[in-house]
Amino acid sequence: MRQFTSGVKKFKKTLELTHDDKRGCRSDFDQNVADYLIPKDIRADAPALNRAADVEGREMNSFLELLSEGGSGYISQAKRSGWIRLMFENYNSIGIGTQDWKMDRLNHLIKELHIDVVAGCETNVDWRQTSDGMLDLLVPRMGKKGCTAHNTTGDILHKAQRGGVVMAAVGRMCDAVSPIDGIGRDPTGLGRFCWIQVGTGELRTYLVSAYIPHKPPRSAKGETNWEQQQCFYHARGEFRNPDEILIEDLLAQFKIWREAGSEVILALDANQDVYDGILATKLSECPYNMCCLLQQATGAKVPNSHFRGRRPITTVFGSNGLTVGDGMVYPHWYGVGDHRVFVVEVSAASLFGGKFPTIGSPKARTLNCKIARCRKNYNNVLKSLCDRHKMHEKLLRLKVLDESVSAADYQLMHNKWDNELGDFMASAEEQCSKFKSCQIEYSPTVGLWLKRRSILKWILRWHDGKVPDSRNLERAARRNGIESPLTSPRGDIEARLVACIGHLMELRKIAPELRTKHLRQCLITAIENGDEEAIQEITRIRRKECDRKRRMNIAKYVKPNQGRMVMAVQVDENGTPVRYDSHEDIVRVVNSRIGQRYKLGLRSPLSMGQLAEDIGQYAEKEAAQRILDGTYEFPEGTDEALVELLKEAARIRVAFDTSDTEPDYVTVEDFISYWKSAREKTSSSDSGRHFGHYIAASDDPELAILHVESLNIAARRGTALDRWKSALTVLLEKVMGNILIEKLRAICLLEADFNWWLKMTFARKMMSDIRRQDMIPMEQVATAGKATIDGTLMKQIDFFDKANTLHIIAGMDSVDAEQCYDAVNHAATSLGMQAYGMSLEQICLYLETMANMIYHLKTAFERDEQGFSGAMIPYDPDGRALVPARPSLSYFNGLGQGSGGAPPAWQVVSSLMIGAYKRRGFGVWSRTAWSGLVYTIAAILFVDDCDLLHMLRDRSMSEEEFLRRKQKALRLWARLLQVTGGDLKPAKCFWYLLSYKFVNGVARLRRLSELPQYVMFVPQHDGTEQPIQLIDVKVAKQTLGVFTKPDSTPLPKTAKDRRTEHLKYMVDKGVTWQKRIAGSKLSTRDRWFSFSTQTKLSIQYGIEAIMDPPDVVTNAFQALYFMTLPHLGVNRYITLGWRMLPHRYQGLGLPNFALEKLGRSVSWLQRHWGVKEWIGVIIRAGFERLQIETGLSGNILQWDYDRYECLATHTWFKILWQYLSTFKVRLEIAGVDVPATRERDRVIMDEVTQVMDRSEWPAVNRVRKHLELFFLSQASHCDGVCLREEIISGRIASQSLMEFPHEEPTARDRRLWRKALILITSPNFRIPIPLGKFVRQPYDRVVWKTDEQRQWLLRTDQQTKQSKLFVLAANTRPTRQGVKYIASDDVTIAPANPTLYASVQSHPDESVTLHSVAPLEYDENEDVVVAPTLKEVIGKYPNQSLWDHLDLGDDGGNWILDAIRMGTLVGVHDGSYKDKLCARTCSAG
Repeated sequence: MRQFTSGVKKFKKTLELTHDDKRGCRSDFDQNVADYLIPKDIRADAPALNRAADVEGREMNSFLELLSEGGSGYISQAKRSGWIRLMFENYNSIGIGTQDWKMDRLNHLIKELHIDVVAGCETNVDWRQTSDGMLDLLVPRMGKKGCTAHNTTGDILHKAQRGGVVMAAVGRMCDAVSPIDGIGRDPTGLGRFCWIQVGTGELRTYLVSAYIPHKPPRSAKGETNWEQQQCFYHARGEFRNPDEILIEDLLAQFKIWREAGSEVILALDANQDVYDGILATKLSECPYNMCCLLQQATGAKVPNSHFRGRRPITTVFGSNGLTVGDGMVYPHWYGVGDHRVFVVEVSAASLFGGKFPTIGSPKARTLNCKIARCRKNYNNVLKSLCDRHKMHEKLLRLKVLDESVSAADYQLMHNKWDNELGDFMASAEEQCSKFKSCQIEYSPTVGLWLKRRSILKWILRWHDGKVPDSRNLERAARRNGIESPLTSPRGDIEARLVACIGHLMELRKIAPELRTKHLRQCLITAIENGDEEAIQEITRIRRKECDRKRRMNIAKYVKPNQGRMVMAVQVDENGTPVRYDSHEDIVRVVNSRIGQRYKLGLRSPLSMGQLAEDIGQYAEKEAAQRILDGTYEFPEGTDEALVELLKEAARIRVAFDTSDTEPDYVTVEDFISYWKSAREKTSSSDSGRHFGHYIAASDDPELAILHVESLNIAARRGTALDRWKSALTVLLEKVMGNILIEKLRAICLLEADFNWWLKMTFARKMMSDIRRQDMIPMEQVATAGKATIDGTLMKQIDFFDKANTLHIIAGMDSVDAEQCYDAVNHAATSLGMQAYGMSLEQICLYLETMANMIYHLKTAFERDEQGFSGAMIPYDPDGRALVPARPSLSYFNGLGQGSGGAPPAWQVVSSLMIGAYKRRGFGVWSRTAWSGLVYTIAAILFVDDCDLLHMLRDRSMSEEEFLRRKQKALRLWARLLQVTGGDLKPAKCFWYLLSYKFVNGVARLRRLSELPQYVMFVPQHDGTEQPIQLIDVKVAKQTLGVFTKPDSTPLPKTAKDRRTEHLKYMVDKGVTWQKRIAGSKLSTRDRWFSFSTQTKLSIQYGIEAIMDPPDVVTNAFQALYFMTLPHLGVNRYITLGWRMLPHRYQGLGLPNFALEKLGRSVSWLQRHWGVKEWIGVIIRAGFERLQIETGLSGNILQWDYDRYECLATHTWFKILWQYLSTFKVRLEIAGVDVPATRERDRVIMDEVTQVMDRSEWPAVNRVRKHLELFFLSQASHCDGVCLREEIISGRIASQSLMEFPHEEPTARDRRLWRKALILITSPNFRIPIPLGKFVRQPYDRVVWKTDEQRQWLLRTDQQTKQSKLFVLAANTRPTRQGVKYIASDDVTIAPANPTLYASVQSHPDESVTLHSVAPLEYDENEDVVVAPTLKEVIGKYPNQSLWDHLDLGDDGGNWILDAIRMGTLVGVHDGSYKDKLCARTCSAG
C-alpha cells in the first residue's frame, strides 16, 4: 500500500501540459479546451489500473484518492441484492443554522452510497425546536423511521445542545422497522443512546447509536456533555463517572435483548480503544458475543477516527449471529465532521430474516418530444420505414376488405400489420437520439472529454478482441487527437483512461458554469444568424433547465414523501397479518385479490338466470333491444330494482335524439389536437408504445393518418388488437410504508392509443351528445366543464343552508361505493350506453377488450411475464369454485382503473340509477323563495362518493315517518347499486339528521344526544344489513378535500378557538410547509417562490366554502406568518398592515385569506348568477331565502351588515354579506327586487326596522315568517286599508306561494308583533295611506275572485290549480258583517270571467262573508323576471355602429356564457393602446 501511495503521488506530478497535447486536441466546437490536460506518456502500476474500471463505475468518484488519503476497505458502487448498508459518523455538530452544508453533504452521502441505516453522534442540537428531530432534515422526500436523542433534562436555552445521537432507517428499510416498540431512547433523558428494532418475526435485531463522552480538561466551563451528565447524576446521589454508568446501562440492556434471542448492532464513538477498552472487552464476553464488524469486513483493524487522534475509538459492533459483507472506512473530511465515515454491509437475512433485493432501474425513453430535433428525426426515420415497407398500401388493402373475410382472419391480418408498425416505431426511437446522462452537465468541453473517455474504452475493447473492424475506431481516434491508438501498449491506454476520468471529476465542479456559458454563446450565435427557430429552442432549453433545477430543489424540501412500488405486501389471513416479500408470493397473492375484484360485477342479476341468457354478456342480443324499446317481458321473480333500472334505460332511449350525435369515428384533427397537448411523461403501454410516439406523430399528418385509420378499422369491425388486451398493473403505496394490501393503489396502464380512442369515443363524443341534449342529471358533478367545488360542495352547503333557514327536518346519507369502476357489470354498462345512442360495435370493442384483458403485475422486483386473466382466477366473488353452468365467470367485468372509458361509462350507469331512484319519489323538491323556479335534487354524486339528500316536504309528517321513508330510500339506492354489480362499504358510510327544537322561539339544531336512537342500515350483497354511524351536526366530515358540517354557526367571541375544521386544516397546511422549509437549504427567493406558487394555492383550495367570519380567517394565519417570516428573510414582528399590503405600496404582499375568500366567492357568484342551468337556480334559491328570511327589500347584500345581521341565519350568503361589509365592497346583482303586489305597497320589515328598537326585530320577524308575510298588502284586505284579523292576532298563518321558514313564536313575540303593526299603520290597525290597485298576481296561495254582480265567489288554490265555487246562501239577507256565501257543488253554475279580487272573512260553519273587492287590472301571463340577453345589454351602449355586423351565432351568444363558465373563452381583438395618452386605457377593454 505504501508503494501504491507513493506511485500515485509520482503519477500526479507527471501531469504536465505539452505542446503536442494541445496540437493533438482537435474539436468541432468553438470553445477552447486547451486548459484541460491529456497526458500520453503515463505509466501506472497494476493496482492503479485495476481500480480505474471501478472509478468509472462509481460515477467518476476517485476511489484511488480515498485510499491514498487514508481510507481502508472496499464498498462497491452498485449495492448487492440482499444487503443492508449502515453508515456511522461523529458529526461534531450537524451545524443547523450555521453550517447548512453539513446536512446537504450527509444527504448526498446517503444517496451516493445507497445507505439504508443512518447512525451518528454529537449532533449538538436541541431537537425540541423541530417536530421530528433530525428526521425532518434527513433525505427529504424519502421515508424515515427512527429517532434522535439529546439532553432534555433542562430548559431550551439555545439551539446548541452538546452530545446527542441519531439512529434512523431510510427508504425501503423503513418497512423492516417494527411498528410496535420499534423505536427507543435513553430513558434518563440525557440522550446518551437511541435505537431502532428491525424485524417482526422470530429474528429481530436492535440497532443502537451511542456516544460515550470524554472527560474534559479542568479549563472546561461546565457546558460539555460529560459535565452535564455528571451534574445530572450528582443531583441524584450518583458520583461515578458518566462513562462508567453509560457502559453499565448499555450492557444491561444488551443482556436483556441477547437473552431474548435478538441480535444487536452498536455504532458508537466510545472515546476509548474499541479493541482493548473496557466496553470492547465486556462486549466480547458471553452473553453479548459482539465484535467489530468493520474488522470482519475490511480484514484489518479500524484506524483512528479523529483527524488528530491516534487510537481507534469509533466502530460498529455486532453480535455473532450477523453476516457481514463489504465495509469501508473513509478518509478524514470525507463526511460532515472531523471524524471518519464508517460504512458496513450486513445481510438482510441475518438482520431481520427478510429479503432486501436491489431495485433495478427501468429502461429510459430515448425519444424526447420537447426537443424538435428528436421529433423530426423520429418522424423521418419512421416515415422512411413505412414507405419502404408500404405500410399505407397494406393498411388501405386491409380497410377495403369486404365482410366475406372472417373476423378471426381479419384480426390476424390487422395484428400482423400493427406488430410490424410497432417494430418500426421502436427502431425509429432508437435512431432519433442518444441517451443523455445527467451526472455531469453537458458543454463542448465536457463533451470532448466524454468522447475521449468513450474512445479510450473502445480501444481497450479492441485489445480484448471485441472490435472486429477497427477502421471506425481509428477514424474516431484521429478526429479526437489520440495518436497511435492501436500501436500504443494496453498499459498506456489504461493509464490515459485514469487521467481522463480524473479530469472529468474536476470538470464536475465547473460543469454548470460551462453549460451556462455554452447556451449563452449558442443564443448569441443564433441571434447573429437570425435563426428564429434556434432562438426559440435555445430559450426554451435555458428556461426549462433553470426552472427544473429550481423546482426540483424546492420539491426536495417541500413536497411530502411519496409512495413507492411495493416490495412486500401484508395480508390479513384469519385475523393474523401475514407478510409476503418474494416476487412469486406477491404476484400470487395480489393477482388473486385483484382478479376477484375484477369479477365483482358478476354478482349482478344481469349475469344470472334467464335474463342473462336473453340479453348476452354485453347486452348484444335481440332481447336487449326489446328492453330498450320497452317491449320485453321480464321473467318472473326478476329483481324489482333491476326492472326499475332497465325501464329507466328504456325511457332514456325514447327521449334521446340519436340524430343529433357526433360521428362514431375519430379523425386526424382529433388525434393532432389531443396529442399536441398531451403530457409526455404519462406512463402507459405494456408494449412500449409510450405517449412520446404519438406526440411525435401529431407533428406529421401522414403518421397521424396511419394511427387514426388503424383505430377506425378496429372500431368499425369491433375487433381489438392483441396488444390492447395486455395491461400493466402497477402496485404503489398510498401511504409511505403501509403495505396492507387493502391500502395499496393498483393503477392499470392500458395501451396509449386504445386509451385515447376510449377517451375520444366515450368521454368526448358520447358525453358531448348527452350534454348537448341536456340529459346529464343535476346530481352528477364529475362531468367535463363542471368544477368540483361548484358541483359538490356548493350543493351540499346549499342543502344545509336550506334546512337551517327553513327549519325543516332533513337528512343526508353519505354512502361510499365499494370498488366503483371495477365492480360495474358489462351488460348494465352496454344497456346504458346503447340508451344514449352509442353503437353496439364500439361498446363491444371496449367491454370485450376489458373482459379478456391479461394483467401483468409490476412491482419493485420486475414485471410478471405470465400475467393473469379471467380464466386464471379460479373463484367467483363469493369464493365458490367455478361451475360449468356459469361459464361467463371466466371473463372479467369492470371498467378498468385508468381507462379513458371508465368515467363516462360510470356516469351513464349512475344516470340510470339516479333516474330510477327519483321516479320512486325520493329526493328534495325545491323552489326559489319568491320567483317560483322549481328543481328536484336527490343526491350529490361524485364518482363513488354519494350523498343522498332527504328533506321533509309535508310538514304534517312526523319525524319517525320521515326516518322510515329515509331508510326505504337508502335501501333502494343500495339495491340499484347492487344490480349494477356494486355494493356499499358500511365502514365509509355515515348519516346526518337535521332536527330542530325551539327555545324561546329560536330554532336550534338538536345535538346527537337529543336525537332519537334510530339506526340506519345498508343492505349487502350477501343478504345482510349493516348499520352506519349517525354523526353529530357539529362534527365536520371531509368531502373532496374540504370539511363541511350541517351546523357551522360561529362560536362566540369569548371562545378560545373559533376556527372551523376546514380553516384549521388550511392553517395546518401552512404550518407543515413552514416546518419543511425551516431547516432547508433553500434561498429566501426560492422560499417566496414556493409559498406563492405552491403553498398559497394549496391553502386556499375550497376557501369559498368556508363559513368562518373574516376576522377569524385573518387572525388564524397571523401565527403562521409569525413563524414563517424569519425563514422568508423578514422581521417577524412586522405589523399586520405591512404584512398584507401589496408590493406596489411597499408591503410584503402576503395573502389576506379573508380577502381571498371574498374574491373567490364573488367570482363564483358572477360566473353562475342568472344562468339557466341548475347551478344558477340553486344560487338564486339561496339568495331569495335570505331575502324572505330577513324580510328586507332589494339587494340584501348592500344593507348594513352590522345592523341587520340579527335577522338572518348563518348561511353561505350571510357570510358573503359579512365579507362584503367588512371590506366595504358593493356588489350589484340584477333582478333581485321582489315585485310588489299593489301600488304604494310597502315591505313590512323595512318599516319595522325604522320604528322599533333593534333588539325587538328578531321577535317581530319570527311572527312575520310564521304568518308568511313579506309585503303589507299580504296582511290587508282588498280595500287596502284594513288589516286582516288573523294577521293582527299573529296566530293563524296564511298560506303563501313564497317559501317561508317554519317558526314557533312565543306570546312575547306576538305582543311585539301587535306593537309593530300599530307603529307602521295606526292604533286601529288601518293603513293611513290606502294601497293602490293590484299590479301583479297576489303571492297568497288561495285567492278569491268575483265579478261586478257579486253573485258568487271563486276560491282558487294557485299551487294545485283547483277551484271551489261559493254562492249566495238561500234566504239570507245582508247584515253588518256582509252577505254570506256557502260552497256549492252545482257544476252547472259556470261563473263568468272574474273581474275583481275579493277578500273574505271565514266562519265556523265554513261559510264566508265578502269583506271588500279590488279591480283586477293586469296581465296574468306577464313574466315576473326576464334576464337581459347579451344582445340587449350591448344595445344599451353608445356608438351602436360598432355592432352593425355582430354575429353571436344561432343561440344568441349563449355559447359565450358557456365558455366563460368552462374557462375556455379566448378573445382576439385589434384594440389600440396609446400609453402616452392614457396608460390605463385600451380600446380593446
